[in-house]
Amino acid sequence: MASIDRTAYPRFKRVVSARELEEAFTPSAEEGAWAAR
Repeated sequence: MASIDRTAYPRFKRVVSARELEEAFTPSAEEGAWAAR
């Protein structure tokens, strides 16, 4: 059986740091320019 990390349903950490959120969800300059159009 595959470990949970190698399946379609991985377990996520309960606490996500502000840094991780910022890295994952802050749009790049290119994305910001596209959204401003």
